[in-house]
Amino acid sequence: MTDAERLVAIEEFKQLQTIIGRHEGQEYQVRGWLLVLLGGLVAALFSGDNSRLFVWAFLAVGCVLILAFFFMELMIRVPKRESIDRVASIERALRGEIAYDGPLICETLSGGPGTNPWRSIARAEVKVLGVWSFYIPVLAIVLIIATSAHVSRLSGSAQVENKQKSISQEASPVVPGPANGALVPQGAPAPRK
Repeated sequence: MTDAERLVAIEEFKQLQTIIGRHEGQEYQVRGWLLVLLGGLVAALFSGDNSRLFVWAFLAVGCVLILAFFFMELMIRVPKRESIDRVASIERALRGEIAYDGPLICETLSGGPGTNPWRSIARAEVKVLGVWSFYIPVLAIVLIIATSAHVSRLSGSAQVENKQKSISQEASPVVPGPANGALVPQGAPAPRK
């Protein structure tokens, strides 16, 4: 490798590192926006007014959001993976293991010759633990929140029914009846003699 090729390889290496850093920043932005939207859904679920979100709607919208943002992150990870693979080949060329064939930034990121199709890279990225280590716990938290809201609403409706029964029992006062001073609820038929 000549000195001019070495300088070009180092410059391509630096540019690819910048591209990788930018895509990592986008990954974290996607994850941040997912958490913001899920936080809004949780607030709507537990709001005190009559426009409360139904538990099953919360669960459905939450799961759709998680799935959509998961695929969005996969699409961001594809060019990042291509850049990482290109950086690895540049490093091998700088060590003298292979001949430098660059600069190839455009060809690498546009799916040119010698690159993998984005579907195969996306399939490979699905197998990366770093992707799942964020989305599986978020999905578990959404399920726990939905279950908690469902249980609290069930217990809340049971408490309302008990309160309504006690109010209806208090609403019918007991008054002395016609037969030997027995107490009979108001509106109840008089006992027969």
